[in-house]
Amino acid sequence: MDHVASTALESAQQLPAIRFRQNGQLCISPEVNTDYFCAQGVSLTQMGLQSLPIWLFSCSQLKELFIGQNQLRSLPDLIGTLTQLQGLYVYGNRLTGLPETLGQLTQLQVLDLSHQPLSELPASIGALDKLQTLYCSNAKLEDLPATLGQCQSLTYLNIENNQLRTLPEALGQCARLIELRFSGNALGQLPASFELLEELRELHCQKCDFHELPKVIEAYGKLEVLVLRDNHIKQLPAFVGRLNELQHIDLRGNPINELPESLLELGKLRRLDLRWTQIDPEAPLVMKLRQQGTLLYI
Repeated sequence: MDHVASTALESAQQLPAIRFRQNGQLCISPEVNTDYFCAQGVSLTQMGLQSLPIWLFSCSQLKELFIGQNQLRSLPDLIGTLTQLQGLYVYGNRLTGLPETLGQLTQLQVLDLSHQPLSELPASIGALDKLQTLYCSNAKLEDLPATLGQCQSLTYLNIENNQLRTLPEALGQCARLIELRFSGNALGQLPASFELLEELRELHCQKCDFHELPKVIEAYGKLEVLVLRDNHIKQLPAFVGRLNELQHIDLRGNPINELPESLLELGKLRRLDLRWTQIDPEAPLVMKLRQQGTLLYI
């Protein structure tokens, strides 16, 4: 379980709940007709559910709902009645779409939709103006709704390993993004509006069919981690040396054979991964980087 989900679970365990499993998750048998409608945290994880129990939608105070790793093929429109939800974890099901009523969950801060054949997100997702963390990795998304750009509280977005070939210009409006992951999508380039994402600390774009470093990255003066593994990049532009907060650059698996001298200006650079590139391990610039204390993998 990652840090965000773990933190949410710890919060849920302090809320009025039904009971605990051995692994610490809140749970109740879906067959039970219960009066515990004041519960604020419920887990129905790994219960083989093909549909959600009707009593769940009477839990008007519910703030954390874990329904991951079941056999759900859809969510009912009634999901929109759980208007106090702050965390919704639906990962590892069989969803291909979501109801538009998802947009009624205006208190939602964390939404995990990863690891299922999800092909689209509803346009109503733009109404989730408190959403901070969105997982949509390892799905079958072919595009993202432009309304996602209205989620301006978003700080973490993971859309890795989908079938995306473009990203919407509107996503550049999510100016609070700190970590953006879109590895495993054949994007080729990034929208010009992404230069507005000046708060980014981590950018993960492995296997994105990049033949050159997108120019918008020049605007990321707070960037600390840049993952470019397994693209087609032959050289780095000099502007990389002006990204003064960079600590880790991953260039593995690119046909790059020369590095810019401007890398020597990166005083905080601690790790540079050059494995499976064409960089000469004995090149003068490589030796200078080592002397500056940069850990090189080559």
